[in-house]
Amino acid sequence: MVQELALAPLFDVSGRRIPSPGIDAPVNPASPRYGLAQPAIDHSVIHRRISEHIPGAAAVTLNEFRDRAGRLLDGLQADPATREIARGVHVPFFLPSDRSADPGQALESVYLPAVGASYKARYPKYDFRNELKGGLAGKMRVAAGSRYDVLLQALAAGPIVGVYFPLALSGFSIDAARQQMADLPAGFVLSGGCDAAAALVASPELIMKEDGYPPQLDLAALEGTAARYAYHFAPYGYNLTFNGRYHNGLASDYCSSGLTWISQKF
Repeated sequence: MVQELALAPLFDVSGRRIPSPGIDAPVNPASPRYGLAQPAIDHSVIHRRISEHIPGAAAVTLNEFRDRAGRLLDGLQADPATREIARGVHVPFFLPSDRSADPGQALESVYLPAVGASYKARYPKYDFRNELKGGLAGKMRVAAGSRYDVLLQALAAGPIVGVYFPLALSGFSIDAARQQMADLPAGFVLSGGCDAAAALVASPELIMKEDGYPPQLDLAALEGTAARYAYHFAPYGYNLTFNGRYHNGLASDYCSSGLTWISQKF
């Protein structure tokens, strides 16, 4: 009789990545201090927000978005290795085709304004601020091993849909977040700019936490032209900011890189 080998899970019961043995960069133990609540997933609301605030997104129909997002989560749940991440905090999103060769320019001209507009519409008393005043064009590049180039190539070919998991790498240093990609299934990319931004457009409630402290959402798939410079979304009181900093390679409970599970083009 042939006995099937059980697949080792890649994520724990909270949906957090179980650190792989090959990581030699710092990873902190899981901590609930800087958590996020699962926002309500209403595909019609998400579709309306993204269509309103991201130019060209309305070409993706609600039915297309709902169907593809459901299939993505079903696929994760069907695989014992990835089942638990599907139960973690997540936001489905979609993006229109984008042939921008410069991720910094795309963030600055399209995605950050969309985050600001959606956040302000949901929370009129609070603000979104881009703290990087010198411009982003020509200042961002895809980090080696992040697979973010796969997402950008898919966007150049047509619209995509994905699911953003903001806490999948909670407590991982930037270096560890990049290293752990090596043994993940091919559909995962390390979260970067437009995907995380789309998730915040879709669900501004994700980062709003009135009874504690939300984490800093690191965009570990992108790096600056200067060594060890990285980008993030971070709460400042009840306001939301986009910023960058020089990271020292150390892990922090306050910081969480995300994973994004993407589909093929529509």
